[in-house]
Amino acid sequence: INKQFRYVSLLIHPDKVPEAYRERSQTAFQVLTAAKNEIVNQEKKDHFAEILSEARNKVIVDKEAEHTKKPKLELEGSLGLIAPSRDYTKDADWDLKTKAAVKDIIIAKEWAKRQALKKTIRR
Repeated sequence: INKQFRYVSLLIHPDKVPEAYRERSQTAFQVLTAAKNEIVNQEKKDHFAEILSEARNKVIVDKEAEHTKKPKLELEGSLGLIAPSRDYTKDADWDLKTKAAVKDIIIAKEWAKRQALKKTIRR
C-alpha cells in the first residue's frame, strides 16, 4: 500500500504538477491521503475485507445458480460447505460483478444504519 501510495502521490503531488493543474492536484492529493489513512487503519481494513468476502460469496452463489440451474436459496445456505463447481474468478465479468456486489452491500449497510438512526431519533 505504501509503495503504491508513494508512486501515485508523486504523480499528483501539488509541487510536482504544472501551475494550471495545482488546485485540482491538491484536491486529488487530499483524497489520496485520506484513502491511504483509511486503508492502513486495521479496523477499516478488516471491515473492507469482510465486505469484499461477502461480495465474492454473493457473486459465486449467483454464478453457481446460473451454471448449475439450482435455486439461489438452496446454494446460499450451503455455500461454505460445498466447493463451487468451477473457478469463477477467471470469468471476464468477475471484477465487474464483484465491484457491483461490494457497492450493493455498502449501500445496504448504510441504508440500514440510517434507518436505525431515524428510529433512534424518533424515540
